[in-house]
Amino acid sequence: MKKLFAILLIIATAFAVASCEKDPVSSSNTSGTTVVVPPIGTVVIEDDALVSAVGASVDGVYTVPDGITFICEGAFSNDKDVREIIIPDSVKTIGSGAFSGCSNLKKINIPSGLSSLGAMAFYGCVSLEEITLPDALTSLLPYTFAGCSFLSAVTLGSAVSTIGTGCFAGCSSLDKISLPETLTSLGSSAFSGCVSLRSVDGFEKTALNYVPDMAFYGCESLKSISLPSGVAGVGMGAFMNCTRLAKITVPETVKDVSLMAFNTTPWYAENDETFFIVGDGVLIKSTYNPLGADEPGTLDLTGLGIKSIGNSCFANVAIAASLDVSLGYRYSANVKRIIIPEGVENIGSGAFFGCMNLEYVDLPSTLKTVGGSAFCEADGSSYSNADVSFEKCTSLTDIGSEAFFGCLGIDDVVLPESVINIGKDAFTETAAYYNFIDDSAKTGASAFKTVGGSVLLWVYVPKGETNIVIPDTVKYIAGGACAGWDSNVVWDDYENDPDASEAIKLRHRFTYAIRSITIPEGVVYIGDGAFLRITGITSITLPDSLETLDSAAFAQCGSISAIKFGKNLKNIGSDAFRYASVKSVTLPESIVSLGGGAFADCSSLERLYIPKTISSVEQGIVSADMTELKTVYIPPKFRPYIFYIVNMQTETINADLRIRYEY
Repeated sequence: MKKLFAILLIIATAFAVASCEKDPVSSSNTSGTTVVVPPIGTVVIEDDALVSAVGASVDGVYTVPDGITFICEGAFSNDKDVREIIIPDSVKTIGSGAFSGCSNLKKINIPSGLSSLGAMAFYGCVSLEEITLPDALTSLLPYTFAGCSFLSAVTLGSAVSTIGTGCFAGCSSLDKISLPETLTSLGSSAFSGCVSLRSVDGFEKTALNYVPDMAFYGCESLKSISLPSGVAGVGMGAFMNCTRLAKITVPETVKDVSLMAFNTTPWYAENDETFFIVGDGVLIKSTYNPLGADEPGTLDLTGLGIKSIGNSCFANVAIAASLDVSLGYRYSANVKRIIIPEGVENIGSGAFFGCMNLEYVDLPSTLKTVGGSAFCEADGSSYSNADVSFEKCTSLTDIGSEAFFGCLGIDDVVLPESVINIGKDAFTETAAYYNFIDDSAKTGASAFKTVGGSVLLWVYVPKGETNIVIPDTVKYIAGGACAGWDSNVVWDDYENDPDASEAIKLRHRFTYAIRSITIPEGVVYIGDGAFLRITGITSITLPDSLETLDSAAFAQCGSISAIKFGKNLKNIGSDAFRYASVKSVTLPESIVSLGGGAFADCSSLERLYIPKTISSVEQGIVSADMTELKTVYIPPKFRPYIFYIVNMQTETINADLRIRYEY
């Protein structure tokens, strides 16, 4: 839990899109575009599409010709001369990144018939002052107006249903926004850094069911807000650093409040209730000192009607201060025993983070999820003696990363069959972890620790072993189950060091000794960082049974040059194969979602094929420094997102890269 938040900043630079070509894929042809930078001042028009007009303005003004229906991707990208663009009513589509980096663009009209506006279309247009969007435009895509620091007036169409990730992030002059009732989806960081934003009119009447991570982070001028009447959850840091936000109305529908969602708001800071409960029984803050309990040190939460513990409610105040966030729990050092009553279904991320003197936790049968770092130790140098019993937790399904990291009182991990998802290092640095490694080392053979519903938690490989063969009984592989060192430091050989622990030796072997991994049929889920930085494996075969490959599962496995995907794989998480050495990737037709950075920094990658069947493709699946990348096949429905998806906004991108939208 070293880094709680990151505000995504994308630096846009020049590129443009030119002519269509033909290129074989399997036995069929496909058309696409070739990324080139045409000569400055050259206007390129193909049929009814304006492909490029960079540097073509006269006295800073450019008039798009009548009859143009499509202003293509990057058509004006990084044009520093253009100050005004006049667009005819014939234009229906403005492509991704079309005006990104036009730092002097001050005035532009949006035609009433515009129905598609691409991601990052006006990214970094720092001189743009106002924009009026037509009713025909129903979706605003990621980072459309991000970094438009002089944009003070925005009029949205009456039918907008989606505002994408970071859409208005960094619009520091925007002082108010009116949201239509039709709004059903708001992306993370949508209004992050809008320091002048005073009012969000109509927010409470929208159809949103979730306020996402960092949605209004750093909106310093916002004084009051009412959450939508049907909202069920509030994401991480959603209103954090809204330093004037003194009034927040939370509806009874709210069931979950994530990590530090309201921290640093006066509404949260000035509330001194013993137990501050909002929504449908969500505990988000406490001023209770457990030293005053009948049994001093006991934090008994029974009888309060709590269903969820959120907002890092009892996180150590000293740690919060070290992370430059305020309002942690001042009595964390006094907590020795926690009684969580029946009825509680969720313990949120960081809920009891850094309660260093914790000795015992009583968990209820109703508990379904335990968030990341929920009971995590403080700083990696000292740990609590917390003992946790899961005996009653027959409804528990998910345990987040580092949830019980450092709880030395846990001498064995015994979980109910209901548990199927366990995040990275959830039980690392517990007595159980060291007992498993030390006991396995005595046998001199490979060993596997399985828990819950056939979840592989840990693997031990002895010195000299170069293979990991996962047992056939495993269905789920926990996060970090076989992870090597998660840094780029090259460690010395510890095998003959008498002072090195077996745990250190094991991580060293994972990183530098393992040469092959066998994953059997029957495995349906591989967790986050499960095989992180096993640098010696050169190929991986995923079983047909596998459905989900979570974030960073094979990240930093830099020698992987061949990947065989199973035919039922549906989800690939963020950074899943970052830094692999593959040259060509063809995703299976079964794929549904592809996470951000999934193949980023794969410097040898030349070809990436994404099938038409895919539903979701996230940011930066490949990175701009991948100069060998020649072809990306992607369904045409993702063309409006292309700057966002392929990081095409930088000068380091391969000038011969072809984006294929039709198969």
